Amino acid sequence: MIKKYVIGDLTIWEVIVAILVVLFFSIKL
Repeated sequence: MIKKYVIGDLTIWEVIVAILVVLFFSIKL
Protein backbone atom coordinates (compact mmCIF):
# COMPACT_ATOMS: atom_id res chain seq x y z
CA MET A 1 0.00 0.00 0.00
CA ILE A 2 1.41 3.35 -1.08
CA LYS A 3 1.24 6.14 1.48
CA LYS A 4 -0.07 9.41 0.15
CA TYR A 5 1.73 12.46 1.45
CA VAL A 6 -0.52 15.47 1.16
CA ILE A 7 0.91 18.87 0.28
CA GLY A 8 -2.03 21.24 0.58
CA ASP A 9 -4.62 19.57 -1.66
CA LEU A 10 -2.06 17.81 -3.87
CA THR A 11 -0.53 14.42 -3.25
CA ILE A 12 3.21 14.04 -3.77
CA TRP A 13 2.50 11.95 -6.90
CA GLU A 14 0.42 14.73 -8.46
CA VAL A 15 3.26 17.17 -7.78
CA ILE A 16 5.80 14.81 -9.41
CA VAL A 17 3.59 14.33 -12.48
CA ALA A 18 3.07 18.09 -12.79
CA ILE A 19 6.83 18.69 -12.64
CA LEU A 20 7.51 16.01 -15.25
CA VAL A 21 4.90 17.51 -17.60
CA VAL A 22 6.45 20.98 -17.22
CA LEU A 23 9.94 19.60 -17.89
CA PHE A 24 8.66 17.66 -20.91
CA PHE A 25 7.13 20.74 -22.51
CA SER A 26 10.17 22.87 -21.61
CA ILE A 27 12.42 20.42 -23.46
CA LYS A 28 10.04 20.22 -26.45
CA LEU A 29 9.95 24.00 -26.74
